[in-house]
Amino acid sequence: MASQQRELIWAGRIHLGDDPGVYGDAAYAGLCTEFPITVTKFSSEPKDDIELVLNTAEVQVYDPYPGHQITLIGYQQIPESDPPRWQEVELLTERFKADTIQLRPSSTEGIKFLSVRVRVDTTVAPGLYDEFLLLRLSLRSSTHYASLGFQVG
Repeated sequence: MASQQRELIWAGRIHLGDDPGVYGDAAYAGLCTEFPITVTKFSSEPKDDIELVLNTAEVQVYDPYPGHQITLIGYQQIPESDPPRWQEVELLTERFKADTIQLRPSSTEGIKFLSVRVRVDTTVAPGLYDEFLLLRLSLRSSTHYASLGFQVG
């Protein structure tokens, strides 16, 4: 069971959308951004307990549009590759229309490196894309802790 405490991974203000300058106090990223994360297991529990929570602001998606896309990706080393090579494994893809998104992958066994990719809903006509802010990414877990960036070593 996940602990009720959230561990902060990142906080800031990133603007996603197709109209730069709407939020003067936020870094403009365009239509997509991605957060690299290292998760480290500290528990001997056999089952991983990981829930990532992304807080946003000003999300406004209207029906019948499906919403913005969020994808959780894991990175796995390809066995016996020389030189060592890695592959992306899509763990979870969802659409969201609200300001809080919770990602709970069914399995992260053997995965230490994750990334959270957020992409604007582009099923709407260009020029009418939603403008919104990414504010906070945190981890809720009883088996892992996390840090921003791929931490090797």
